[in-house]
Amino acid sequence: MRAFLISLPEDSTRRQSGLSKIRAAGIAYEISDGVEAKKWTADALRQACVPGSRLKPGEVGCYLAHLRTMQRIVEYDLPWAVVLEDDFCYEAEPDFGL
Repeated sequence: MRAFLISLPEDSTRRQSGLSKIRAAGIAYEISDGVEAKKWTADALRQACVPGSRLKPGEVGCYLAHLRTMQRIVEYDLPWAVVLEDDFCYEAEPDFGL
């Protein structure tokens, strides 16, 4: 199983928390940097969104980070992968239906 951990590079506390959980689970992973769209100009946000969208900057950043991660999964030709955000939680004995 391959996992991608989405995390903002500048939020080291959350990133380390996510990394410690994923390492404890023994899952092969890759970090996928989050997108901090809250720092973007209004013009940059408009260009990233569908016209008329009412998405908040944080939602735009979340969408773009997930899209970028999905593009990597396709590039790697993975049949499937797990995409996690740095604040994920899991059961002690997760059953992924495998």
